[in-house]
Amino acid sequence: MSFPVVHVWQQLMWHCDAHIVGNNEGLLKLKKAIDEAINSGKSEAKTFASDGEGYDIKVICIKDEETEYLAVSYTDEVAQEKSEKAVYPWDM
Repeated sequence: MSFPVVHVWQQLMWHCDAHIVGNNEGLLKLKKAIDEAINSGKSEAKTFASDGEGYDIKVICIKDEETEYLAVSYTDEVAQEKSEKAVYPWDM
């Protein structure tokens, strides 16, 4: 029995690649959540990591003018967000 697997690998820092990797079922759930967020503003896809642990991918569609203060999601310490005005997705 398969389950929807999706892994989201963030950028380490500027100009590094990000990766979304998943099986067919997982990527289709993510696609549906993206389509719903485009139409309604927010959605989520209930997925799993390859170890079977479940989690939700929150998908949020924002307006162009809202991108100015959107926090960067870089994981390397030298590139992490430093602005006090930064807006994070969990605050949206």
